[in-house]
Amino acid sequence: NCDGIVISHYHMDHLGQLTSALSEIPLYMGELSKEIALIGAEYQDRGLYLRLLGANTFRGGEAFTIGDIRIRPLVIDHSAADSYMFVIEAEGKHILYTGDFRMHGLRQHVLEKLVKTYIGEVDVLITEGTSLSRDANDPIAEVAVLDDISSYIQDG
Repeated sequence: NCDGIVISHYHMDHLGQLTSALSEIPLYMGELSKEIALIGAEYQDRGLYLRLLGANTFRGGEAFTIGDIRIRPLVIDHSAADSYMFVIEAEGKHILYTGDFRMHGLRQHVLEKLVKTYIGEVDVLITEGTSLSRDANDPIAEVAVLDDISSYIQDG
């Protein structure tokens, strides 16, 4: 008995099996995530495209409910635009689901700020851990890329 599927962002590791879920289960995802996912799926996965067409959308900071569950989506920094973490309120408890996130890049401060804001309110923390073993110093910093682009443009 599932009242809804909430999607944190449009990457295929989060969307890839949606066509296996019962079609009567409502989907919920960010507005931009839905648009991007539809563009990607239209010619590659017609079944997924058709499933996503009916998805309900939300925006960061605007809470919505599924049955008795209140969900507050919060924009989080990730390689996918329009990625979310969620504060979930159910049966008097608060759950913080981080979704996929990164701790480098132009908006690396976002995660720390959100966790400091909400961690005292939550009873349960659920976090993603795909790249926990990766050294944070390995990726090329976005600031360095922007500096290189700016130099290239200025130097003509």
